[in-house]
Amino acid sequence: ETILFDADKRSSQVSNFSSSEKSKETAEYFCGSYKNPISTTGSPPASMKAGTAYDYTARAREVEWWMKSLTKLGTTYAVMKDDNAGRSAVDFLVQWANASALLETPTFWAGFEPGTSGATRNALQVVSIATYAAITTYLNIKNHDAMTPENSKLVVDWIDRLFSKYTAGHYRWYANKPTHRRMWDNSRLKIDLTYMAYAIMKGDDEKFQFSIQGFLKYMDKVRPDGSHPDGSGRGSRAIWYTGLTLIITTSFLEILENQSYPAYDQYGDQYHKMVDFFLDAIDDPEVIYPYAKAMLVSKGRDYRVQDLSFLEIKHTNIAWVEAFVARFPNHPNTNRIKKIMGNTSSVYRDYLFGGNASCAFRDFEMTFDN
Repeated sequence: ETILFDADKRSSQVSNFSSSEKSKETAEYFCGSYKNPISTTGSPPASMKAGTAYDYTARAREVEWWMKSLTKLGTTYAVMKDDNAGRSAVDFLVQWANASALLETPTFWAGFEPGTSGATRNALQVVSIATYAAITTYLNIKNHDAMTPENSKLVVDWIDRLFSKYTAGHYRWYANKPTHRRMWDNSRLKIDLTYMAYAIMKGDDEKFQFSIQGFLKYMDKVRPDGSHPDGSGRGSRAIWYTGLTLIITTSFLEILENQSYPAYDQYGDQYHKMVDFFLDAIDDPEVIYPYAKAMLVSKGRDYRVQDLSFLEIKHTNIAWVEAFVARFPNHPNTNRIKKIMGNTSSVYRDYLFGGNASCAFRDFEMTFDN
């Protein structure tokens, strides 16, 4: 079963849309099209194979790049049934599994304590999110004929080991720190996201129910104006992190809905207030200044100069807008999103949102207003 969206339903929608050559070109533009399998030679890089400790400062961006490529391939296969995309994704996962990639990252759970290197904390987080990307892609491509029973066992065994060592390891640390700030920040919520995806892959309802608890703690911290202490307090990157807050929150809500939980019925009011606050802050950054001056990150920078780079870089912290517009086409914020985010040619990708959000959610006949 896929994580964020119903792949069979979406594939049928896109297939019906692609009845003409022109509409087929549109679908391929947003989803990708692979005339040949892509080369995954060198995947994973030698520094990520078994026997090598993963160095966050040197390799995090490289891991993220591979995860973006992997999840994009998985989405393309799930929606377009592009054989070469699926075959490449299988090859990708098999190579990483064969190499026991990332399994040598130090399990230094005290890494969240004051005085510990941020690189240690972030390395653990990136490995867990890489596990999330591997799970979402595996579920998107597990029915491809190249995912033989032998390959499937190899990949799932590798994911099992990553989950046990890193994602479950985070929970062992959190269990002893019930009041720590990281109990409800985006770092913790990313781990919950991985935990939930793993529970779905394994069909483990107990783990699934457990994973929801972190999401509930996170939502409990949302202020009446829709801001969240974790995102809004991050200095010159407060709006940027508020976008991150929304991509993770939207991921949770969409995953729950895809598992037949009425998530938007329960948390929709809070969620829409969060979107309101984010869009208000883009329109008028002064809205976020009272919180941003806490300077949880970006020390030494002026919190009044907000980083809005995500408006230009469509794959960073903004992919959630595709799911929002698809689910709430008549909501007032949908028109605001269309005006802020630009034109129809933008493709929104983020491995935190399953890969290619435009392919998974976009109404290809819809026009964004500049």
